[in-house]
Amino acid sequence: MSMSSYYNKEGYPISLEEWTELFEDMEYRVVRKTECHNGTHISTVWLGLEHGMDGSGPLIFETMVTHPDSKEEEMYRYSTLDQAINHHEHLCGESTQEEATYLGKENPSRWDQIRWEIEDED
Repeated sequence: MSMSSYYNKEGYPISLEEWTELFEDMEYRVVRKTECHNGTHISTVWLGLEHGMDGSGPLIFETMVTHPDSKEEEMYRYSTLDQAINHHEHLCGESTQEEATYLGKENPSRWDQIRWEIEDED
């Protein structure tokens, strides 16, 4: 287990002071924001805090999907910036913001497959 609970975007451990400074920088924090044409909002951000308590590594990025006509939200977490960007783009149908269409609630097993494909690229 790592001694740090704080990580920069590259996944390197940082101090609480460094994390605080980075967290206050919205340009650093926000990875992607997409408003789909149906009003669904998809936001991917760097959290920098270790959320991976299952031993799989720190989950320091998060995507939230907010639906306009319901109180339902979806949340996904990732260990790397590449995983976060790839999944955000996948959720948006890899379209431009003007054309983005939310693809629908993820099947967890499908995201597992995407994650494995990304990890295999490393």
